[in-house]
Amino acid sequence: SLGALQIVTWIGSSLYHLKREAQWFNLDNVFATSLLFVTLWSAVCAALAGRWAFTALVLSGLGPAGFFIVYCGDPGAFARDDVSGLLVRRSPRIYDLYHTIWHLLSGFGCFLSAWYFSLDDPANTELGAGFLGGATPHVSTAALACLAGGVALNLLGNAAAVMPLD
Repeated sequence: SLGALQIVTWIGSSLYHLKREAQWFNLDNVFATSLLFVTLWSAVCAALAGRWAFTALVLSGLGPAGFFIVYCGDPGAFARDDVSGLLVRRSPRIYDLYHTIWHLLSGFGCFLSAWYFSLDDPANTELGAGFLGGATPHVSTAALACLAGGVALNLLGNAAAVMPLD
């Protein structure tokens, strides 16, 4: 489930960033936020297991991640492109560099959470696979909960107009 979530996030993020069009914003935002929640869940699980070095490593990335999200304008503002008529991101001059650093940092967080969950037979522990009994042995309860959180946060952001899609 975690791998599937990462693949869909990669597809959504690639569509959004390659096209720089707002039509892909919600797809990118829902799944990227879901992975952020998975990474935070790995830090919680590590703390509960007494793996403080891992917890500290994940939490140390929150400050820089927050800076890059705020500075880059994520979720950002959009404007209508004069040539194509499509909605495109209005970005600060240094956006591309900072947003690249953001992706490296968030990618490292995804790597850390995948590594953490591979440590101890996660199929029946932290990721909670098999929550519907034997019918879904590879579906992760945690990944689905994080996906639901990403959808909820995105809907809230759209409703509150803090993630505008004019």
